Amino acid sequence: MGKRKITNRENIPLSVALFLAVDHYDYIPKTISATSLIRPLRQYILARRVPQGADIPDLEDFIAARFGTAVHDGIEKAWADEKTRVQALQDLGYSPNIIERIVFNPKPEDLKPDSIPVYMELRSFKELMGFRVSGKFDFVGDGGLEDFKSTSVYTWIKGRKDEDYILQGSIYRWLNPEIITKDVLTIQFIFTDWQRGMSRSDPKYPARRMMPRKYKLMSVEDTEAYVLNRLKQILEYMDKPDEEIPECTDDELWRSEPVWKYYSNPANKARATKNFANEGEAIAFWQSKGGKDLSTQLGRLADVANVRKKVFIPEPVCLELLRYRLLCEERGAEYSEHESVKKSEMDHRYFKTLKLAAAYAFVDESAVITQDHLENAIKLVEESGEAFAKLMTPERPYVKLAKYLATTKNEVTLADLDEDLPYFRGGRNQKDEMITMATAWGYKNNVIIKKSFNDGIQFLRGETLKKTDLAEMILAYTQNQDMTTGYQARRAPFDKLHQMVTTDGVHWLNHHVASGYRNEENAIPGFNLIVLDIDGTMQLSTAKLLLQGQKALFYTTKRHTDQTNRFRIIMPANYELYMDAKEYKEFMTNVIEGLPFEVDESCKHRCKKWLSNKGHFEYQDGEMFDVLPFIPKTSKNEDRKELLGSQQQLDNLERWVINNTGDGNRNNMLLRYATILIDAGFDFEGIRTRVIDLNNKLPDKLDEAEINGSIMITVSKKLAHP
Repeated sequence: MGKRKITNRENIPLSVALFLAVDHYDYIPKTISATSLIRPLRQYILARRVPQGADIPDLEDFIAARFGTAVHDGIEKAWADEKTRVQALQDLGYSPNIIERIVFNPKPEDLKPDSIPVYMELRSFKELMGFRVSGKFDFVGDGGLEDFKSTSVYTWIKGRKDEDYILQGSIYRWLNPEIITKDVLTIQFIFTDWQRGMSRSDPKYPARRMMPRKYKLMSVEDTEAYVLNRLKQILEYMDKPDEEIPECTDDELWRSEPVWKYYSNPANKARATKNFANEGEAIAFWQSKGGKDLSTQLGRLADVANVRKKVFIPEPVCLELLRYRLLCEERGAEYSEHESVKKSEMDHRYFKTLKLAAAYAFVDESAVITQDHLENAIKLVEESGEAFAKLMTPERPYVKLAKYLATTKNEVTLADLDEDLPYFRGGRNQKDEMITMATAWGYKNNVIIKKSFNDGIQFLRGETLKKTDLAEMILAYTQNQDMTTGYQARRAPFDKLHQMVTTDGVHWLNHHVASGYRNEENAIPGFNLIVLDIDGTMQLSTAKLLLQGQKALFYTTKRHTDQTNRFRIIMPANYELYMDAKEYKEFMTNVIEGLPFEVDESCKHRCKKWLSNKGHFEYQDGEMFDVLPFIPKTSKNEDRKELLGSQQQLDNLERWVINNTGDGNRNNMLLRYATILIDAGFDFEGIRTRVIDLNNKLPDKLDEAEINGSIMITVSKKLAHP
């Protein structure tokens, strides 16, 4: 049986259930839609922190959305089918002249001066601040935007969503200024709960089942300012703890001032007898009518008649409780011997649940424990158990330190840590050890901790790293001849980069630039591509050998020849890094320093411009480039530098081979070294001498017989058949 992704608590028949379970929405990955953009900031961010599958929806929750989708699909179908459209327009009395001029979803070249264009359900995109903003409007007729809303009458009367409608429509116009040319949005309301009788008695009630309402859209400039501000907020709070994200406002929650309602007949709550603005007045009125306060209600439960009162468990509820007990015992069995307290708490959760469910039934003055009583009890016991588990496994001080440094925007000293962190205690050795452990924990959890010294004072700064998504490579490009203006910010899939680098006349960067203008001051921190330029210092085949196992794109440049290879290497970094010009230069210096071949020094600049070339390109599969050992001011970079300092007697190629050789790959690395020497033109004896010499420098070298019996045999074959 497949894993359940949707529940059907109300047992909706399969004939309709299938319709409700099918989602026709065209979800586009790596985008933020207009609808998402106008949601409350807290809702947008927290929704992305819920693990996939944690919230299983019920079919009944989809009824309203599927009804709306059906309305949209029906309208689109009527317009899209030309034969149906023409017949309907004729039936509605439109003239042949008007009907002939209407064109549905036309391309620009299909439009004539007298055309009446009608566009429906078109999705468009814009790149902004590293985001891909998208929107799909319902209907645009002759430049005017319309939206179809199947909703309740309440939405029309209260107007709570009017601002959202204006924002959404304005974003659609911002995305499609060439299609949406008018600054008015018309919402076509289709009411799901309209009553003819109410329309005759209430002047605020909509007069018909379907009513239009017009809204003035924001200017394109104001809309872009709104989108920019919203994206900045998302970037600012995306990785912050839940408690630091701004709470939703009353308007965002559609929350009005609280009203206390008094019902003379609680059994009939269709309409309150009287409303009150505050609780005191409501309680006073209730008591004046003979009502009793909460203490009186609880006092009634304490009556002697309730002593030894029995509540019963119906069989379905009892079976559910037994299932929960088995689940708890199964989870408890996973704990090890030293976790006996946690195991005991888990094993007894079902008993706490039973007592709590009985308490709920008692307070409700119910003679039986209902399914609701049990489910509410389980929820509370589970939350209590999670809190207990956290108390039993407190966060280690070095983990707290790493997280603190990752969220601190400024550099801090040991004195600052002493002042701010109660757990940062002990002598200097203890503190240094905690920093070392925090650094090690950080490397495993996408956090880097940087150290620097100024006048003998140690400064620390942390940074949370974002893993690179291969579908989101950061770049900017232009085809302007001045090579400086018109750079468009993009996030593109790595496996599509060849389309850019092999198109004539494209100048591109591995950073975004403000206002599309290329200079160092305009460079926006943030990159995930390493670009290396090889200008005749190595053959392309040698580069591929050296970078075997590394994901990369190679493409030849304009002056490339078969005799003198000139090409570029583009490698995706395993993390997105955010560096200023100085730090980026130091980072790239470290990268180049660790390479076994010569690279153009201009690679060290953030705004280095690269030119495309319609030549040869090829991809190589493998791992993304590990940037951690090269980030300035980190312990891994210091370790790398110390290792290089101890290998001054080696050339770059020898050093690279040794540093990439480990248990199980010595034979493979020495063979790769030998193959590189073949490419460089060495003869058999020259290769053999150098391979044996390098093998002798390995900490755990191979037997010379193994080299002669395997590596050199392969070399002789390659030399015989180049």
